[in-house]
Amino acid sequence: MFDGAYSVDWYRSDRFEGETDYKSEEIDSLLEASAVNMDEAERAEQIQEIQRIADEDMPHIMLHQETVNYGVNDRIDFTPAMDEMIYVPSITKN
Repeated sequence: MFDGAYSVDWYRSDRFEGETDYKSEEIDSLLEASAVNMDEAERAEQIQEIQRIADEDMPHIMLHQETVNYGVNDRIDFTPAMDEMIYVPSITKN
């Protein structure tokens, strides 16, 4: 059960203390309001507003590098996909 608030909780001021020290009172108040808002449409707007503010302020740049290990075998033909998914129908015998 994924909730939109999970992706914006990053921007809560106390989470950045000692790292980037980013603080936005507007985001903090939107986070507090959205946490108790039972109106789905209004809450979605609050979460989207948090995303807009963070997009403009750019408090940090998200970098991610996944390490995926693959085995090799001369008997199969397999090319790893850029999205790191393994599409079994694309694996063939040599």
